[in-house]
Amino acid sequence: MDQPLFRPEVMQARAGQWLGGVRLNTGLPWWAMTAGAALLAGALVAYAFMGEMTRKAPVSGMLVPAGGMMDLHAAAAGRVAEVRVAEGQSVRQGEGILVPALDRATGGGEVGTQVAQQIAQRRATLEAERVLRTSQIRLQQQSLAARVQGMDAELRRADDEIALAQRRLVLAQQQAARVDQLLTAGFLSPTQAQLQQQEVIDAKTRVQQLQRARLALARDRATLAAESGHLAAQLQTELTQVDRAVAALAQEAAENDARRTQVITAPRDGTVTLLPLAVGQPVLPAQLVAALAPAAAPLQAHLFAPSRTVGFAQKGQAVQLRYAAFPYQKFGLQQGTVASVSRSPVSPAQLPPALAHLATGTGAREALYQLTVELGSQNVLAYGEATPLRAGMTLDAAIVQDRRRVIEWLLEPLIAATARRAA
Repeated sequence: MDQPLFRPEVMQARAGQWLGGVRLNTGLPWWAMTAGAALLAGALVAYAFMGEMTRKAPVSGMLVPAGGMMDLHAAAAGRVAEVRVAEGQSVRQGEGILVPALDRATGGGEVGTQVAQQIAQRRATLEAERVLRTSQIRLQQQSLAARVQGMDAELRRADDEIALAQRRLVLAQQQAARVDQLLTAGFLSPTQAQLQQQEVIDAKTRVQQLQRARLALARDRATLAAESGHLAAQLQTELTQVDRAVAALAQEAAENDARRTQVITAPRDGTVTLLPLAVGQPVLPAQLVAALAPAAAPLQAHLFAPSRTVGFAQKGQAVQLRYAAFPYQKFGLQQGTVASVSRSPVSPAQLPPALAHLATGTGAREALYQLTVELGSQNVLAYGEATPLRAGMTLDAAIVQDRRRVIEWLLEPLIAATARRAA
């Protein structure tokens, strides 16, 4: 049997100190603390095997219609003379949207206006010349027509005289035949027969004279008819010359109008989304004067991702969108899907003005690639109402590129090292 090193009296003496003994006050039993620690460890292990972590790539962008916005710019400096449409109005291809006036002013007024007045005066003069010359030719044609009608009457009378002379010639010839019979029978003298023959000759001569006179009348009538046709051709020629001069003036007026004004038209059907200028405001060369969205085109998100992010971006990836106009803390995250990824970078000059900070911020030398995202909805539920999104809204987005369990993220260095050793 083992004996203690010290006597019991010594131990009792030492236990009885004048300040009292030390006693430890424990809150929970040790088994409760152990159970809590075990539960916490089990929860961490379960989270490591069952929980997932998502890798997201943050990018920025803006909303644009499918097919892109159409920006319309002024070609020269001037001022707005007319605005033909209103913002939000639908327009057809070729329809005028804005009319900038490009005229220059001098001491005598606007140059284009003076030229237009001179062109109008010259055109009025040509129109007056057309009317006057047409009237003159018409009077000459009427005079010739009256003369032709008179000659037609003379020709009819000449035909009647010729018919009468031919009848007289027939009668004279018949009388001469009877005289020849009487002369043969001895009832008449040769002198009387000669007289009858002379009457026949006179009748023939009269017929020939009348026929020659009719031919002369016919020639005169043909000359008048030709002169009338010549007048018609002359009138047509002069009118053609006047028309050519009027057309030249019209071309000159069109060129003057083109120098004075420039009608900015819609390149295709769409909706006017921006009209920053009003009538009378100045316009600078290449200044944005209107923006047009394609007709019935849904909105898309154009995101611009740096090269360090775009490497794992691909079609079909989910995108979480945060619109600047609708804070996600209040209205939640919106969903989208990557539709395409550009194969070449976008130059800073091609970035929209609202995203110019992407080219001047940190990592400006890094290439930016465009990602086109199809929106899950064209509206945002705000205060119980579906508020439509608008082209040009800026946004921040997170591209969901990878989902893994927590244990895979924790063991990734070990797995990578094993794979390198195996290789």
